[in-house]
Amino acid sequence: MDLPSNVGTVSATKRALDEHAEFIRKFVRTTVRDAIEAGRRLTEAKELCGHGNWLAWLHHEFEWDERSARRFIGVYELSLKSDTVADLDLKIPLTAVYALAAPSTPPSAVEAVIAKVHAGELPTASDVKATIAKAKQKPRLPSFAPSTVPADDDRHPDFAKVERLVEAFLGLNKAEQRQFFFAIGFGQLAGRPIIKNEEVLF
Repeated sequence: MDLPSNVGTVSATKRALDEHAEFIRKFVRTTVRDAIEAGRRLTEAKELCGHGNWLAWLHHEFEWDERSARRFIGVYELSLKSDTVADLDLKIPLTAVYALAAPSTPPSAVEAVIAKVHAGELPTASDVKATIAKAKQKPRLPSFAPSTVPADDDRHPDFAKVERLVEAFLGLNKAEQRQFFFAIGFGQLAGRPIIKNEEVLF
């Protein structure tokens, strides 16, 4: 593989890349700690390779594509965010750690798995994937609809105003809805009327 002439001394860069490749080939599929170190070395090798040479180096050394390397880099990056990731070593399968390190995994899933390990549990890869899937589920909004709809004359005096407000809210575009929630969240609507198209809604 040709290395760019502008990446320091070519011989020193090649020695460093060869050292990284040797470590990665030898230890990459053993433990979480080794995966973290492999990810660190891959990150450094990517910088050493320079623009446009990273994928060629991966293929030349390991016959990998970028996705394969990203698994280890993800584990390394996860270890930078949580110093307890290394504690997962030999306690959960390495494939489960890759799943935890995926960019789409919510932080709450990582925390839940680490908490289980610290509590003495040894979750399987299936357990970890189920925890991740559960964390990705959108919470369902509770239903506040009454079991029976009150008659018009039994309704609270502000019921009609609330109906109009909900109807108007549903007619807003996404940006207007976000602005509405932002205002409510910071109490900016307290004591103020809600107005749309010069009509007082509430």
